[in-house]
Amino acid sequence: MAVVGSTRRTVLAAITATLFVGALAPTPNVAAQTAAPTEFARCTVCHSTKKGGPEKLGPSLVGIYGAPAGGGKYPYSPALKASKIRWNDAALDAWLARPSKMVPGNKMAFPGMSDPAKRKAIILYMRTLK
Repeated sequence: MAVVGSTRRTVLAAITATLFVGALAPTPNVAAQTAAPTEFARCTVCHSTKKGGPEKLGPSLVGIYGAPAGGGKYPYSPALKASKIRWNDAALDAWLARPSKMVPGNKMAFPGMSDPAKRKAIILYMRTLK
């Protein structure tokens, strides 16, 4: 019986040590573990994703999450500038679903994306563009 008790204590000590070390491990950076989803390739045709990158047909998407729509150096449409939108999850979801419906008169030629899962993947990635 002494062996069983000793083995049990050893196993419990090993489990406790593993949990303790795991708790001390650094949390990985979300941006480092989040790669652009396949669907995002369509966005990069017109939008830059590099900090300090060039403006293309559309504005850079770096830092767009949380920012007001129509801000910055890019020549946005008067409709988007007047929209008072702040780019959060709900706003980006509606925009990606159909930009012309969300802000009639905007300049974005993208027709929209009907798949909510694809839009969500893009939005999660856009959160990392800082």
